[in-house]
Amino acid sequence: MADGIGHGAKERVASKLAVESVYKELINADIIDEDEILYYLEAAFQQANAELRRNAAEDPSLSHMAASMLAGAIAQNRLYLAYVGDCCAYLVRNGVA
Repeated sequence: MADGIGHGAKERVASKLAVESVYKELINADIIDEDEILYYLEAAFQQANAELRRNAAEDPSLSHMAASMLAGAIAQNRLYLAYVGDCCAYLVRNGVA
């Protein structure tokens, strides 16, 4: 999940690029254990940041675009989350957060 920061086209482009980039990195990852999950989540976020910066460099109208983001991966009945910016996740059990 990504939320573009700002107003107008930049925020939509930023959130779309971030989600697509992280998805592409994680769907192609060959994750076997917990250490690899954490590595791939971090690498996916770094790749998304690089993608946003690259697009902003190519198109000056996109300069200063940014996105907050939350991503997760499930392995062996465990959920691993990573976030950047002001995104958050809540653990809810039996209707209680």
